[in-house]
Amino acid sequence: VLDGVDQANYAGLDQLAEVLEDVGGKIEVECGAQEELDSMAGELSTRYEELRLLFTLNQALNLSDSCISIVDKLLQDTVLHMNLDAMAYIEPRVNAVVCVKNPAATIPNLDLIVAQLRGDLYRYLSSSKEVLILNEPDDSRRDFVFRNFPFKIIASPVFSGSNVVSTLVILNSLEKPHFDTSDRRICETIAAQVSSLFRMRALIDEMDRFNAQMAAALIETVEAKDPYTRGHSERVHKISLEIGRAMGLSPEEMTNLHWGSLLHDIGKIGVPDSVLCKPGRLSRDEYMVIRCHPERSYEILRHIERLEGALPAARYHQERYDGKGYPHGLVGKAIPLLGRITAVADTYDSITSSRAYRPGKSHEFAMEEIVRNAGTQLDPEIVDVFVALCATETEWLKKILHATAAPTFYGS
Repeated sequence: VLDGVDQANYAGLDQLAEVLEDVGGKIEVECGAQEELDSMAGELSTRYEELRLLFTLNQALNLSDSCISIVDKLLQDTVLHMNLDAMAYIEPRVNAVVCVKNPAATIPNLDLIVAQLRGDLYRYLSSSKEVLILNEPDDSRRDFVFRNFPFKIIASPVFSGSNVVSTLVILNSLEKPHFDTSDRRICETIAAQVSSLFRMRALIDEMDRFNAQMAAALIETVEAKDPYTRGHSERVHKISLEIGRAMGLSPEEMTNLHWGSLLHDIGKIGVPDSVLCKPGRLSRDEYMVIRCHPERSYEILRHIERLEGALPAARYHQERYDGKGYPHGLVGKAIPLLGRITAVADTYDSITSSRAYRPGKSHEFAMEEIVRNAGTQLDPEIVDVFVALCATETEWLKKILHATAAPTFYGS
């Protein structure tokens, strides 16, 4: 039988037990919540790394470079962001291989390893059309792909339509953590990016071919009106590009010069044959009709949005540096650069090419005329570039003239 004191102590212990139990329950809840928070934090960290990598990949895809160069950058960024040992893009049908190794990783005979990846692994993925993950060294699938391969592997097929055209492979040493779902998602995403990249490049190439064919058709239409001008547009185009390269124009400027110089005379399509092919001196009215062709070139080409930057070469190649040209009488540097470059090339080819009313002149005569007209008809700085180009690289101009059936080139 407990006395009053013992009963009081027992009641106190009972209350303490309840309190401790309550505290323990709360600690358990708190620990569970903390574990959940830690798990969520880890998941968020993984997602952040994925998003950061994908952002980097999207930036890389905006580069105006070759597909292989872009793929190389994609692999380099991925290797660094994910701390991978190595990564490779393999397209056996065209013998294309891009392989990137982490500088901190030790992988002997990497070239031999990549050569192995081009065989059975590619055939396996072509058949399965699924991502392959090999983490365990005793995974039975290694017998079908490659045996005694001391790496963890994740490989994704790269599709063109429903066909597997290439593979994307990630290698890590066996000591590193297993590839997981996040790694799989990233590998699949990069493979999809690469597939889109090559599909986009194919569309661009197709569009470029169409543009070139359309330009050739337009030029053929103009030159069919006057057999004496056959090859003129192409020669002016090639000479203009050589001048542009020597001046260090940007890629965008070179593209605009490419199209503008090639199509600079397209407006002559609206000039009557009786005027364009007249063997004698033009009347004042006939000369006014000829003077309209640069503005007509602009009116034809301005409807093509992609040629907006090329319009100045076609519209202003007949302007004079002293302001006495046409169609707008612009002076000096107010004449757009592409128009001034095309003017020099156009002047040279016009002098050296035969016309219905006169035979073509020699290279030496043309150069004397161009130098004499520097500062009046032509931009003197561009004339200096052209003269230096002809003096230091004498063969390029001969090749251009001979390739397009120009008149005989006299001298060097």
